[in-house]
Amino acid sequence: MFAGESAVTDPTVSSATTYQYMICQSSFHGVAGGCPIISVTTPDAGNVDPRRYGVRPTGTYWGDKGEKIDVLSGNLNYTVPLFKALSRGGGGVPFALSYNSQMWRQDWAGTWMLGDDVGYGLGWKLMAGSLTPYASPGWATMDHYVFTDSTGAEYK
Repeated sequence: MFAGESAVTDPTVSSATTYQYMICQSSFHGVAGGCPIISVTTPDAGNVDPRRYGVRPTGTYWGDKGEKIDVLSGNLNYTVPLFKALSRGGGGVPFALSYNSQMWRQDWAGTWMLGDDVGYGLGWKLMAGSLTPYASPGWATMDHYVFTDSTGAEYK
């Protein structure tokens, strides 16, 4: 890892295994500081994420003023439309701030923080739409893609 980097990935991990990593700090002149050992346990390969993130087209929701509360999981989704960038032909792309309350996951391996504060606050995202690829269990091919629109609704 180099100066300024804040994330490390290890593509060689296996499911349901505990790994230990040593992260060392050093000064600009190469003087080493403390090197704490961090223990990480990966979840099972068949472990399904129980969160119901986003708004589903077939879901049942409660709410009146733009909020959508999933009656099955209690997850709160709220969207604040900001603007729509228009093209010459009349089409456009809507931009919105989208809030999702399910940012934590708890299972046998521990508690996982799944949300990031990207400058708007924890749980908020600035959305214009995104396409996220998900790999198959062997990581050799893509299993499926998830499209997220500007409201936070997810479509597999």
